[in-house]
Amino acid sequence: DLRGAAADLRLELDRDFSAYVPADAAAVFAELSDAEDFYKKGPGLIESGPVAYDIATQLLHDMLDRLASGEGAVLRFAHAEIVAPLVSVIGVAGVHRPLPRERPYSYSASPWRTENVIPMAANVQWEVWRAKDGERLVRMLLNEGEADFKPACDGARLRPGSHFYRVTALVSCYRQAATP
Repeated sequence: DLRGAAADLRLELDRDFSAYVPADAAAVFAELSDAEDFYKKGPGLIESGPVAYDIATQLLHDMLDRLASGEGAVLRFAHAEIVAPLVSVIGVAGVHRPLPRERPYSYSASPWRTENVIPMAANVQWEVWRAKDGERLVRMLLNEGEADFKPACDGARLRPGSHFYRVTALVSCYRQAATP
């Protein structure tokens, strides 16, 4: 925690904190901190299943309902404890990969990094566009950068490699996954 706050404390107290937490030790603490967030807020264990994401799942369904209905701007504000599970429930490509109990989190085992998923002022945006033919398209931004929806929904993409997804097909993809 000191290493994370040191950048601001250096300005406040006019001190260099690197002597207290050397870079090699900070790397170990950073991985441990990411592991804690991975299990508490992120994808966690395969064996835990969707139970860990009940609130985020409800939020995702509401977002899909509003997307399908064509409702205008909907803004919500939340802390990392909601944003991280939401990103996992959405299945953001490259981020959501729960691990089996027998394979503990480590940087080599998972692409999850707290600084990328839930940095200060983390955000998830769904921008809705209308194509020339009138079809509605959606693009997701994670922390201001383009992000892909879960790989199972690649068929909803406007074209391979595009960050734009057909709204109807994307909603259908998520709804099918939710039905047993």
